Amino acid sequence: MATEPKEIIGVTEFAKRLRVVFDRRLKALHHIGITGELVSYSASEQNNVNFTLKQDDNTLNGFAWSGDAKAFPKVAVGMIVTAIGNVTTYPKRSAYQLVCTELRPSDERGRLALQYATLKESYAADGLFDVTRKVALPKYPLRVIVVSSSRGKGTDDFVDQMRKEAPFVKVSLQETQVQGSGAELSIARAIAAADALAPDIIVVLRGGGAYEELFTFNLDPVVRAIANAVTPIVTSIGHNADRHLADDVADAYFATPTAAIKSITASWTEGKHRVLEAGERSENIIRTTLRLLAQRLDGMNSKLPDASRLALGVLRERLRKRSVRLDQGSPLTRLGQRRAAYAQAIGRLGAWPAHALVRSKSSLQDAAQRLQIALDAVVSQRVVQYDRSCALLKALDPAAPLARGYAIVEAGGHPLLRADAVQSGDAVRARLAHGSLALRVEEVLP
Repeated sequence: MATEPKEIIGVTEFAKRLRVVFDRRLKALHHIGITGELVSYSASEQNNVNFTLKQDDNTLNGFAWSGDAKAFPKVAVGMIVTAIGNVTTYPKRSAYQLVCTELRPSDERGRLALQYATLKESYAADGLFDVTRKVALPKYPLRVIVVSSSRGKGTDDFVDQMRKEAPFVKVSLQETQVQGSGAELSIARAIAAADALAPDIIVVLRGGGAYEELFTFNLDPVVRAIANAVTPIVTSIGHNADRHLADDVADAYFATPTAAIKSITASWTEGKHRVLEAGERSENIIRTTLRLLAQRLDGMNSKLPDASRLALGVLRERLRKRSVRLDQGSPLTRLGQRRAAYAQAIGRLGAWPAHALVRSKSSLQDAAQRLQIALDAVVSQRVVQYDRSCALLKALDPAAPLARGYAIVEAGGHPLLRADAVQSGDAVRARLAHGSLALRVEEVLP
C-alpha cells in the first residue's frame, strides 16, 4: 500500500537543503586535504580552475577561484598532489566537489614533474626546442663517441652491435656518471670532451631505470651541453615511453639503442647492399663475357685448319709462279740462246774477208767474255732469289717448326695457347714432326 511522502519539494529547494547539510552539518569535510593523481587541470577565461583527482577507480572533481588559484604552484597532469579546501555541492550538476584553496605536490614524482614543467618552459623560451637549430645526422659516419657509463650492460651491447653492423666505423666510449649526485655535471663534461674530439656523431646513452634516476637528463647542465655542442648528438635514454628534455634538444632521439644503431648505420647498410649487388652484376657480366670469348675462340679454332690449308695453297701457288719465272729467266736457257746466236754469227763471218774476220773474232771474243760475266752475275742473282724463295716457303710452312724439334700441344682437339687453360691431371696431345704423343699435365706453371 502506497504511503504519502512526508514532504514534496522542488529540485532547487533540494539543492539548497543538501548544501546546508554539507556546509553546516558535515564539518569533517571542511578544510580537508585530499591526495590523488592529477588527471585533468584547466583554467577558464576568468582564471578559475577546474581539476580532477583520481585514486584507484575513484575520482573527485575540484574547483578553485582565481584568487586562490593564482597562488598555486605549477603543476602538470600525472602529478600526485594534495588539494586542501571544503567539500560542498555543485547544484547545477547535482554533484559534490572540493572547493580548493591550496594545492601542493605531495611526492617526489610530483615535485619532479613540477621541476620538469619549469625547466621545459625555460628551455622553450631560450629557443632550445626550435627545429631550425637541429642538424641532420651524417649519412656515412666514420667516428662515433658514446657518452655513457662502462658499467652499464646497455653500453657494451650498443658498442658490440655497432661494430657488428658497421665494422669500419670507429666507436669509442667517453666515460661518465649517469645517475646519482652530480651526474648532470659529469654528463655535461663528457659531452663537451667528446665534442672537442670532433667525431661525426655523439650518442648520449643510458639504459633503463626509474623515472627519478633518469631525471638527470632533464637538468640544465646536460641540456645546455647538448644544445652547445657542434657535433650532431643522438640520445637514447631508457627503454620506455618516457621522453626527456635532453631528447627534445638533441638532433635526433631514439627510444631504444637498437633504433639508434639502425638509423646511424642505415646508409652504410644500404651502401653495403649496393656494393654486393654491383659485385654480383659484375660477376655475371664477366662470366657472360668469358663465355662469349670462349665461343669465339672455339669458332676460331674450328676454322684454323681450313685457314692453314688455304694459306698453304696460296703460298704454293706463289712459289709455282716464281718457279716459272725463274725457269724463263734461267741462265742456262739464256746461254743456249746466246750460243745459237753466236753460231749464226760465225756462219755469217765465214764469208767476210780475213782481216774483217780477225777483227770480228776479237770483238766477238770480248763480247763473249762480257756475256759470260753477265751470265754468271744473272745466274748468281737468280740462284740467290731461288734460295730466298725456298727459305720463305719453308718458314711459312706450319709444319716447319715441327722439323726443328717443336711440338703443337692440343687440348680437346684444339691448340693450347695458355697454360692456365688446363689443370693438373688433364690429358693433352703433343703433335711432332713424325707422329704425336699422349701426355698428362703434372703441374701448371705461370
